[in-house]
Amino acid sequence: MDDKILREAERANITGVGRTAWRELERLGLAPRRRRLTRSTVGWLATEVLEWMRTRSQALPDDVASRNTGTAPVGTDSPQDASTPTLTKDAPEVPWHI
Repeated sequence: MDDKILREAERANITGVGRTAWRELERLGLAPRRRRLTRSTVGWLATEVLEWMRTRSQALPDDVASRNTGTAPVGTDSPQDASTPTLTKDAPEVPWHI
Protein backbone atom coordinates (compact mmCIF):
# COMPACT_ATOMS: atom_id res chain seq x y z
CA MET A 1 0.00 0.00 0.00
CA ASP A 2 1.29 3.44 -0.90
CA ASP A 3 1.49 5.87 1.99
CA LYS A 4 1.10 9.61 1.59
CA ILE A 5 4.00 11.77 2.77
CA LEU A 6 3.04 14.76 4.91
CA ARG A 7 5.23 17.85 4.77
CA GLU A 8 5.76 20.11 7.80
CA ALA A 9 2.82 22.48 7.28
CA GLU A 10 0.38 19.64 6.63
CA ARG A 11 1.67 17.63 9.60
CA ALA A 12 1.34 20.68 11.89
CA ASN A 13 -2.16 21.38 10.58
CA ILE A 14 -3.32 17.81 11.19
CA THR A 15 -1.74 17.40 14.63
CA GLY A 16 -2.02 20.93 15.97
CA VAL A 17 1.53 20.60 17.29
CA GLY A 18 4.08 23.20 16.25
CA ARG A 19 7.52 22.53 14.83
CA THR A 20 9.51 22.95 18.06
CA ALA A 21 7.14 20.90 20.21
CA TRP A 22 7.05 18.16 17.56
CA ARG A 23 10.85 17.98 17.48
CA GLU A 24 10.83 17.55 21.26
CA LEU A 25 8.25 14.77 21.00
CA GLU A 26 10.36 13.08 18.31
CA ARG A 27 13.47 13.41 20.48
CA LEU A 28 11.62 11.77 23.38
CA GLY A 29 10.36 8.98 21.12
CA LEU A 30 6.74 10.06 21.61
CA ALA A 31 5.91 11.00 18.02
CA PRO A 32 6.63 9.53 14.58
CA ARG A 33 10.09 10.39 13.30
CA ARG A 34 10.63 12.48 10.22
CA ARG A 35 11.93 10.86 7.06
CA ARG A 36 14.48 12.55 4.86
CA LEU A 37 13.12 13.00 1.35
CA THR A 38 15.94 15.08 -0.13
CA ARG A 39 18.93 16.91 1.30
CA SER A 40 16.72 19.73 2.58
CA THR A 41 13.26 18.14 2.70
CA VAL A 42 11.61 15.95 5.32
CA GLY A 43 8.19 14.41 5.68
CA TRP A 44 6.15 12.00 7.78
CA LEU A 45 4.15 8.95 6.77
CA ALA A 46 0.47 9.87 7.00
CA THR A 47 -0.46 6.51 8.51
CA GLU A 48 2.06 6.97 11.34
CA VAL A 49 0.87 10.51 12.08
CA LEU A 50 -2.79 9.50 12.02
CA GLU A 51 -2.10 6.53 14.31
CA TRP A 52 -0.25 8.88 16.68
CA MET A 53 -3.28 11.20 16.66
CA ARG A 54 -5.53 8.27 17.52
CA THR A 55 -3.40 7.26 20.51
CA ARG A 56 -1.89 10.59 21.61
CA SER A 57 -3.96 11.02 24.76
CA GLN A 58 -2.20 7.98 26.23
CA ALA A 59 1.21 8.79 24.71
CA LEU A 60 1.85 12.34 25.94
CA PRO A 61 3.28 12.77 29.43
CA ASP A 62 1.63 15.57 31.39
CA ASP A 63 4.64 17.91 31.33
CA VAL A 64 4.97 17.76 27.52
CA ALA A 65 1.22 18.16 27.02
CA SER A 66 1.09 21.19 29.29
CA ARG A 67 3.90 22.91 27.38
CA ASN A 68 1.90 22.55 24.18
CA THR A 69 -1.49 23.65 25.49
CA GLY A 70 -0.62 26.17 28.18
CA THR A 71 -2.52 24.17 30.78
CA ALA A 72 -1.18 22.84 34.04
CA PRO A 73 -0.12 19.22 34.36
CA VAL A 74 -2.56 17.00 36.23
CA GLY A 75 -2.22 17.45 39.98
CA THR A 76 -1.02 21.05 39.97
CA ASP A 77 -3.01 24.12 40.83
CA SER A 78 -1.81 26.49 38.16
CA PRO A 79 0.35 26.67 35.04
CA GLN A 80 2.02 29.71 36.59
CA ASP A 81 5.05 29.53 38.80
CA ALA A 82 4.06 29.82 42.48
CA SER A 83 6.24 32.92 42.79
CA THR A 84 4.33 34.76 40.04
CA PRO A 85 2.29 37.52 41.66
CA THR A 86 -1.37 37.82 40.84
CA LEU A 87 -3.21 41.13 40.86
CA THR A 88 -6.54 41.58 42.54
CA LYS A 89 -8.87 44.54 42.56
CA ASP A 90 -7.93 45.20 46.22
CA ALA A 91 -4.19 45.27 45.56
CA PRO A 92 -2.60 48.74 45.73
CA GLU A 93 -1.20 50.12 42.50
CA VAL A 94 2.58 49.91 42.53
CA PRO A 95 4.73 51.68 39.95
CA TRP A 96 6.63 49.14 37.81
CA HIS A 97 9.90 51.09 38.02
CA ILE A 98 10.38 50.35 41.75
